[in-house]
Amino acid sequence: MRRYAPGPTRFDAINVTPLIDVVMCLIIFFLIVGKLATIQGPPVNLPSSASGRPDEQRSVIVVVARDSGTSPGGVEIDAGVRIRIAVDGVAIDDESKLADAIGRRADELHTQLVRTVPELPRNQVPVQVRADRDLAYAGILPVLRACKDAGLIAVRLVTERAP
Repeated sequence: MRRYAPGPTRFDAINVTPLIDVVMCLIIFFLIVGKLATIQGPPVNLPSSASGRPDEQRSVIVVVARDSGTSPGGVEIDAGVRIRIAVDGVAIDDESKLADAIGRRADELHTQLVRTVPELPRNQVPVQVRADRDLAYAGILPVLRACKDAGLIAVRLVTERAP
């Protein structure tokens, strides 16, 4: 009596379930990393506000945070008061370089925004100032002065929406 051994089996379909699982994990990972990457500069506690609206347009982001003075790179604005400033994630360690950094970043952003809004003048490029809630007005004064020196008038102070 002769026995027949089963031959090699053919795969008619490829199991894509593991591939879909990996792709979904990658999508979730990049969504989370993309959200975290939009927050640039030192961490700040934004002031709260009951009014206002979300800003949909891309803008130059200037982050101003209180500096403890333990690490180099802060800017001294008053006797004993030091701040850290970052323009779109790039730390600025000298107040005299601030207007140039904001103006250069505004020029780059203006060339990108003009493609979608051709009538946008350069001085209307939005600047978002994200300042710490415990920081005195003197802390954001150098940023406002630098925006004026760079010729920008659309300066917005960012707050958190109060519950």
